[in-house]
Amino acid sequence: MVEPSPYFGIEKGWGGSGSSLDWNVRGSAYMVDLGARLYTNDAPALDSQINQGLGTLANSAGALGLTPGQVSGISQSLSYSTSFDQQWLSIASLMGRVGRSYTLLGDNKSGVDWGWSAMGLLRAEQIFPTPISTRAWACACAPTPTTPSASSAE
Repeated sequence: MVEPSPYFGIEKGWGGSGSSLDWNVRGSAYMVDLGARLYTNDAPALDSQINQGLGTLANSAGALGLTPGQVSGISQSLSYSTSFDQQWLSIASLMGRVGRSYTLLGDNKSGVDWGWSAMGLLRAEQIFPTPISTRAWACACAPTPTTPSASSAE
């Protein structure tokens, strides 16, 4: 789930034609302040069942041989954040092309041409940035702050 995210970018192109080669180069760089979240808060009935089960677990912890710390750890592992996280992502590319066309029949406005070209593309993008993926892993595997919709029953 993604919320409206501001972005900006720049693009620049160069090109030319000579007696032996035609060429062009185009570069671009973009940044986006991506606002996204991993979970929705659209299952209040399920959240209520989880909270009820955690309440029962807390009341039965002694009989099950669980410490309050272990019950808290289980509660934390079943909680999640429904808030949007913001993260800057970057995307950049550089594309170059060289080639040449030769007129076989006709003139330069109409006719039959033969040509060749070679192209190269360099692209760098940040798909899963470290801060968000670390945060997502931490939510699933370590105690984190909870939201009221997914916290343990009181």
